[in-house]
Order: sequence, then structure tokens, then C-alpha cells
Amino acid sequence: EESILKDCPKDDDGGLFMLLSIAMVVVILYLFLARRNLLTQNQNLRDQVKTLEKENKALQQELDATNVVEIEPEFDEAVEEVKDECPVFDENQKDVSKYVISC
Repeated sequence: EESILKDCPKDDDGGLFMLLSIAMVVVILYLFLARRNLLTQNQNLRDQVKTLEKENKALQQELDATNVVEIEPEFDEAVEEVKDECPVFDENQKDVSKYVISC
């Protein structure tokens, strides 16, 4: 019986367990580094957004300061007169040339 038992291969799961443990450590390390990289990129993007918001606010203030236009009362009256003279536009009307020519 002893010679039969010596010829049988022994079950050695220790090597497989060690290999799986090393693979798990490598995967966990990779995920940790990927997470760290993503967090860094996220912070950089947040900083860029803050910078762009500040620039946008400054440009909007500059635009608001340069776009102060007063509409003269005569212009308002002229617009009202044109509105009164123009016919109501009918979308179902096939010939729009009358509307375009008159207004």
C-alpha cells in the first residue's frame, strides 16, 4: 500500500493560494492608484471650472458695462406705428409675399 500512496500526486493548494493572493494584492494596488489618479484629475477639473467661472463673471460684468444703450422714445413710437400698419401674419397663408412686401 505504501508504494501506491507514494506514486499518487499530492494535493498542493498552497501554491495556488499564494498565486491568488499575489494577484489580489496587485489588483487592489492598481485600483488604489487608479482612484488616486481620478481624484487628482477631478480636483484639477474643479479648479479649472472655478477659474472659468471667475473669467466668465468678469467678462459678463465688462459686457454689461459696455452694453448700456438707451432706446429713444421716438424709436418706440415708430415700432408701434409699424405694428399697427402690418397685417397679422397667417401661417396657413400660401402667398406670404403680401406680408413681406407690406412690412
